[in-house]
Amino acid sequence: MDIRQFKEKHIHFIGCGGIGMLGLALIAHEKGAFVTGSDIAAGKNTMILNELGIRTFIGHDKTFLPYLRDSKIDKEKCIVVYSSAVKQDNFELAEAIKDGVHSYRRGVFLAEIAKSFETIISVAGSHGKTTVTSMISHVLIKAGLDPGYYIGGIPAGWKRNASAGAGKILVAEADESDLSLVELDSSVGIALNLDNDHAWNVGGIDKLYDGFAKFAARSQKFLPGSPDFPEGFLERLKNNGVCFFNRISEGLPDLSDYSEFEIKNIITVLTVADYLGLNIMEAFKYLKEFPGVERRMTKIFSSDNLVVIEDYAHHPVEIKAVLSTLRKKYKDRTLTVIFQPHREKRLRYCFDGFIAELGKADFCYILPVFGAWEDINERLDVKLVEAIGANKAVALGDDWQNCAGKILRQLPKKTLLVVMGAGDINKIAPLLSGGGSRLG
Repeated sequence: MDIRQFKEKHIHFIGCGGIGMLGLALIAHEKGAFVTGSDIAAGKNTMILNELGIRTFIGHDKTFLPYLRDSKIDKEKCIVVYSSAVKQDNFELAEAIKDGVHSYRRGVFLAEIAKSFETIISVAGSHGKTTVTSMISHVLIKAGLDPGYYIGGIPAGWKRNASAGAGKILVAEADESDLSLVELDSSVGIALNLDNDHAWNVGGIDKLYDGFAKFAARSQKFLPGSPDFPEGFLERLKNNGVCFFNRISEGLPDLSDYSEFEIKNIITVLTVADYLGLNIMEAFKYLKEFPGVERRMTKIFSSDNLVVIEDYAHHPVEIKAVLSTLRKKYKDRTLTVIFQPHREKRLRYCFDGFIAELGKADFCYILPVFGAWEDINERLDVKLVEAIGANKAVALGDDWQNCAGKILRQLPKKTLLVVMGAGDINKIAPLLSGGGSRLG
């Protein structure tokens, strides 16, 4: 089946509330497919689909499959796409496989969609890929190129995280958490960095490195977004014949006002813009208008006494980048962090790194681990607090209203409060900003 011919296809997305699945559903819908979806619970992303007239089902049942819901629908024209969180015994997926329906894991389906575009810019990396994918998409949109884009977050002020665009250029975030980045054939494959994140999820550090190496090898041109790779890794790629694409080094704008990691990202974006024939200074002008990405150093409240920043950081390297940047910007404020660890395996794997980076804050509130789809076996959040020290950290429960009130009552004046994590910690942010308005 050629799934690039979308019209008259019925595509059902199992786990459509996930940000990656949302993006695929949006692109398929724009390309003319009949789209439906299901998820365990309703949320912001299912609402986005519903507003476009895309039917979503809450819960999982085989009767949600298009050909079982309507006998007039030809099973041969049906496709099922499922997220990494969906297990093989899911009622819908198991039935689709039994009935011989073409079924694709999220990353494989993205790779197939990408084949319908002439130019594919893929952005991988352990850290920063959502931001850089958004930045490139923003610049190309402003330049009038009407790119398709697929982003693992929603840029501030945008209504959605994906679009088919004009169908010629696709800017896509490539995911290493399930090694689906190896499925992409890119015109330009970008890897911003390579760290030990997700090694525990893909079978070990060697398999993670191999995944990035395969991603580079399947790219017509490979662009490292920084020197932040394990020793010998880039040399390994060169020795294996990977075609490197050099970052631009001449004609750059003045970047002295930006932090080190911001400069790396800006140069990466300008290199892609130059590759696509855009004027570098024009591209930089557009880049300065970039609104940022939701939950990426987003200011959600500000007063004389309290500034509240929300960020998606959930790895020690990301926490380091966020806190070091904010320390420079808010030198006169006490730095307090509310952190929700994301997945027990990550916390266990990087435990010493979390101690070191969170310990640089003046004080930390640690919430219970957000497990995503994994089971929580141990209260590692309590152990993290003990390791940071009782004078600098305290463990909290997951009652958002009580947590917010307790924190706000204890904050000193002139505080920078940073809410960090990739789980559902964003639920506490409105409570903090609402209470903060009473403190301001």
